[in-house]
Amino acid sequence: MGLISDEYVRLLGAWPSPFVLRTRIALNLKRVPYEYLEEEDSLNSESVLNYNPVHKQIPILIHGNKPIRESLNIVMYVDETWLSGPPILPSDPFDRAVARFWDVYIDEHCFTSINGVAVAKDEEERKAAIAKLEMCMALLEETFQECSKGRGFFGGDNIGFIDIGFGSMLGPLKVLEKFTGVKFIHPETTPGLFHWVDRFYSHEAVKPVMPDIEKLVEFARLKKKKHKTKMAQKGSNSTVKLLGTWSSPFALRGRVALHLKSVEYEYIEEADVLNSKSDLLLKSNPIHKKVPVLIHGDVSICESLNIVQYVDESWPSKPSILPSDPKDRAAARFWAHFVDGNCFESIDAAAGAKDEAGRMTAAGSLIECLAALEEGFQKSNKGGDFFGGQNIGYVDIACGAILGPLSVIEAFQFLSPETTPGLVQWAEIFKAHEAVKPYMPTVAEFIEFAKQKFNV
Repeated sequence: MGLISDEYVRLLGAWPSPFVLRTRIALNLKRVPYEYLEEEDSLNSESVLNYNPVHKQIPILIHGNKPIRESLNIVMYVDETWLSGPPILPSDPFDRAVARFWDVYIDEHCFTSINGVAVAKDEEERKAAIAKLEMCMALLEETFQECSKGRGFFGGDNIGFIDIGFGSMLGPLKVLEKFTGVKFIHPETTPGLFHWVDRFYSHEAVKPVMPDIEKLVEFARLKKKKHKTKMAQKGSNSTVKLLGTWSSPFALRGRVALHLKSVEYEYIEEADVLNSKSDLLLKSNPIHKKVPVLIHGDVSICESLNIVQYVDESWPSKPSILPSDPKDRAAARFWAHFVDGNCFESIDAAAGAKDEAGRMTAAGSLIECLAALEEGFQKSNKGGDFFGGQNIGYVDIACGAILGPLSVIEAFQFLSPETTPGLVQWAEIFKAHEAVKPYMPTVAEFIEFAKQKFNV
């Protein structure tokens, strides 16, 4: 193409993208000439990777040789750079702040709710996502009444920042209505939005670039089909085996995680793991030569906490085992490693102590560990029955593994209603859970195994 003029404008996008639609409407409102470049495979596009190496996403506006990324950021850039045409953001600082607030709300709540309905795993989850989306629409109806001041758009007489932000989700919303049969924008519940939709669709800056709904429906069907295929290829239908032994608290973790995710698997018992290892175990875990080992298709995953995380990531169906928030995930991993690095070590030391002094030292250490776990439980359960809140989570699975070994040395009454009331109640609920109860050995079985292990 030769030298690029400082005023030459290009837009990298994809026709189904609601975020690309925002930028096209903004450019049309400002009557900015631009070259539109359709990126059919934006995830692997060299141009996208070159101009947006951080997020690797469209849209990307290229003004001269300067790339501007993120749809709302682009809309603001267009408004500030081309002063011709109607202003997109209000001139008053407070009104501008309000407009930005609602567009962020639309991205963080409305789009999230649309996706939540689309990917819901069951009817309960679907109903919850629909209710959240209906609440979003109710709030936006109130916002329209306040911002429009009786005129045609959120921005008053002309399309503004909120109109562009919300208008871009009308396509996905109409697709969702076709799939669910639910009318999210209705003349009785959201009369302002209902009439606004027609005005928005017919606007000269919108009509030429708004994707056809039937094409979007077909695109959504293909996307859903590809997602199912991808999940199948990822291994949801691959053969799953778990090598373990009934007495292993670490194998218990793997069984609980697989049960929670409703994963069908073959359980292979290592009958005499203390004295001999099967060829399959040695082949699958040649480094540590220990159970558990999860065999998923042609790959082997070793170490119990690693297996639990792999199960959670490979089968993303509800319930989630690890929290979604990065800080909560980090905290969960911390406590899980605390259990393995401190609690199990103290339990083994107490069970295998050769004299009373050694036993008392180990018991003191274990009491400190359990006090720390009691405090951790009180802080993390958020009023629920488990460390993970209302559902069994990563820390529950990690800590639940110590209950059997702990019962062997319970003469010390390490778990007591006086010192660890939260853990006492949690332990009973955990052991009775449907994902745990079938695999938790009895106290008598654990004691018999401990006698063999410690030669007592």
